[in-house]
Amino acid sequence: NANKQGAIGFLDLVTRNEGVEVGDEGRSYAGFARLVRRNVDVDVAGTGATFTRIPLGAPAMLNPGGAGVTRVQLTTSGHRFRTGGKTCVRLNIDLLLITRASGERQLATITGFISDTVVTTALVTGATSYPSSEVVTVELVQPVVLIGDGTSGIKGSFRYYATPLLGEDAGGGKQAIFSAASNSRNSGGVGVEQEDRALSWGGFDEDFGADAITGHLLGDGGILCHYIKAARVTPPLGYTVSGAGPVVVNFYPLGPSATKDTFHFRVTAAGSKTINIKMHDSFEPVEGSRITVTLHASAVSAVTMLWSGSLASAGSGFLFSGSDDQIPAYTEGWYKWEGVVVLNAGVRTCLMTRTDY
Repeated sequence: NANKQGAIGFLDLVTRNEGVEVGDEGRSYAGFARLVRRNVDVDVAGTGATFTRIPLGAPAMLNPGGAGVTRVQLTTSGHRFRTGGKTCVRLNIDLLLITRASGERQLATITGFISDTVVTTALVTGATSYPSSEVVTVELVQPVVLIGDGTSGIKGSFRYYATPLLGEDAGGGKQAIFSAASNSRNSGGVGVEQEDRALSWGGFDEDFGADAITGHLLGDGGILCHYIKAARVTPPLGYTVSGAGPVVVNFYPLGPSATKDTFHFRVTAAGSKTINIKMHDSFEPVEGSRITVTLHASAVSAVTMLWSGSLASAGSGFLFSGSDDQIPAYTEGWYKWEGVVVLNAGVRTCLMTRTDY
């Protein structure tokens, strides 16, 4: 191509010997990286109290008092790696650039916290053994893009990292963005299956000597997978209902362990019972969000089902056909409610269906 003669943006040529299947032998640093030097000495406007304060050239000490040959301590009051257990340092990713009195510079990965001002490190060039109480200066260096070996066991991969937040009030982080050609999402918002693939992934098929693409993120927001493995899906929450007091659960799939989108109840004692399925105040479900609730009335009881919450939008909530929100009183049996969220003119409604067994 006449327009691209000699246009090599980046080239890294190494030799791989037998027995080295992961990474590039002989390299202990990234083949290509974009790094950010953090220069923070005071609270930054818009972030609140900063978790980590390390200006460029921060005074420090290696192996303070001979307490640990891999330790680095910040020695100026107010400088710190973390505050109250919170930090913007990413262990085994972020780096310290150490400048010694001789002018020699060394790059080390931060591997652990001893205190708010002391960390353990690992030099990227090999074994780490600092002399006792050597006075140095340091800089905090944070990778944004890595291609190659990485900094601490991250080998043979491409990685993108959002720059960590400096403080509690800094707002959301920046996600990695993948965008395909213009035909990956048409003006109607729905792409064509074979044309809307924004990102594809897979593995190497040693039987055929070729890449096997097994999944795609689609430009219209969908996902196309040839195989789905969900080994870490949290199981549904199960409850035994025996007392008369209300059992309250929150429909909030992204919340803590007491909030989910699937709930199982078993009534084990006679009398009046109340179960409250509450739409969590912070939950703003998208079109298609689903909820499943099952109830096994194994004792003759009068169970009152409450369906509360506004889906974080006025006029929204659970909607049933007829009296499907309740079950017959003093009747043993199995019942299941399933719902799906529909967004219409800014109002989120969860359309519910009950099945009796």
